[in-house]
Amino acid sequence: MLVKMFSELIRVLKKKGTLFIRMTTDVGVTSTICNHKNGVYDLKDGSKRFLITRKMLSFLLKEHNLELIEPFKTTVVEDLRSMATIVLRKG
Repeated sequence: MLVKMFSELIRVLKKKGTLFIRMTTDVGVTSTICNHKNGVYDLKDGSKRFLITRKMLSFLLKEHNLELIEPFKTTVVEDLRSMATIVLRKG
């Protein structure tokens, strides 16, 4: 499902266009989460959320000819979840 949604985002992005994404990630909270299914995890705060992983991000970058124009940044929010900021450019 993510690949299909992400493919549509990239399809409408102009060549050399920039895409800013802020979403949940597993980075920094792997010991407190439980994989539910299809990339959706049970988080410590009781919510279920889709989390992007470094492996998934690497796949998407390669698959869609994208480059990170800033480092992959994460912030752990009160030990409950981790938020990623991803800034990409379409090749």
